[in-house]
Amino acid sequence: MNALLAERNRLEKRLCQSVIGSLQRQIQLLQNEIAQLDAAIKAHALQHTSLQKSVRLLGSIDGAGLRVALTILAEVHQISASERARVVAAFVGLTRQ
Repeated sequence: MNALLAERNRLEKRLCQSVIGSLQRQIQLLQNEIAQLDAAIKAHALQHTSLQKSVRLLGSIDGAGLRVALTILAEVHQISASERARVVAAFVGLTRQ
């Protein structure tokens, strides 16, 4: 995501057309890669019952969609009880503790 932002920021500068075209191709490539990775991560999560349960648990917290839930799981690994999920959500700033 940082690389995508960096390329978009470069477009704001005064550049020649060939550089602008190159940056636009790079941005498109990065967007495609992000979309493919998002799809692969979602497919992986849907294949594993334990991940599905954790994603549903985190998704029940206001402000936590699929991407947020999977990001939290990548950092925390196991969330087994709803109280634990609330503590994690508070830690990442989604809710108050």
